[in-house]
Amino acid sequence: MHDICADSEDELGCYGQALPMVVGSKPLFKHSICKATHWTETFIATDKWFPQLNKVGRKKIDHDITEPLPPVLIQSVYHSSPVKLHLGLTGYSWTKWLARRQKVVDAPAPPPHPEGPVYDSVFVLSSGRVTSIGPKGEFNWQVDTKGDWDPASEVIYNAKHPSWNQDPHHLLFLHEAFTPSAQPHSMTSFGKKDQVLIQGWRGLVVLSGRDGSTVTYLRLPCQPISPPTLADFSDDGWNDIIITCADRYEGFVASRQSGFWNTTILSLFVGVVLTIIAIYTRQRTVRPLPLAKSSLD
Repeated sequence: MHDICADSEDELGCYGQALPMVVGSKPLFKHSICKATHWTETFIATDKWFPQLNKVGRKKIDHDITEPLPPVLIQSVYHSSPVKLHLGLTGYSWTKWLARRQKVVDAPAPPPHPEGPVYDSVFVLSSGRVTSIGPKGEFNWQVDTKGDWDPASEVIYNAKHPSWNQDPHHLLFLHEAFTPSAQPHSMTSFGKKDQVLIQGWRGLVVLSGRDGSTVTYLRLPCQPISPPTLADFSDDGWNDIIITCADRYEGFVASRQSGFWNTTILSLFVGVVLTIIAIYTRQRTVRPLPLAKSSLD
């Protein structure tokens, strides 16, 4: 038994750790969750030897207003190589209630772990930064997502300072009406929960537990006032989502894109390019024959 917690008081003290239930024992792991971490941290001490590499292409975080959610435990998966290539030919999409649904067959699941189920610890910050730590404390991945709620955190932070003189109803609304959340997720009703569903201020995002890539993103029509409800209300084997707003409910049906049209368009584009290259090459290589001299000459 162990306890997993997150702290975000400042950049140096912003970390996630797993503590054993035995008093006085050393932490099972302790890893930074605010500081930007590059995927090379898995192999070398990037933060020590190449500290600027961690900040390339990453969002700048205001640690004064950053707030964490309780950590999420998802079933551990076989993590892919840090060198990733996403062609975007297949994927998931969220459509409205009456959208057309497609029936697909899931890929075969990996073999079970010899020691039984193991879990990854996923830490989510209000800035949208998500960090995954393996069952033995190893760093898996870290990404910046659109599932953030920094606008709400900033108002709450300003309300705690004497200089804040805005309308207090904003703070009341954020405390009582807006609810960010993070929870384990599976696209199928009885599938393995190896994904993370994050509900932020503007959107809802599903991340793959394997490499942190975005499985799908949904822009919310309103600010949610409770965690999302997952259920197969369309009876197609996929987990659908109900968002609770202050004045209404929003239902979304999950479907999987086959990638047929994307593949077709890509194939046509490649074919057109090859045809143009062939015509251009032929014009450069084929030259007109010289005209024969007239017999009168």
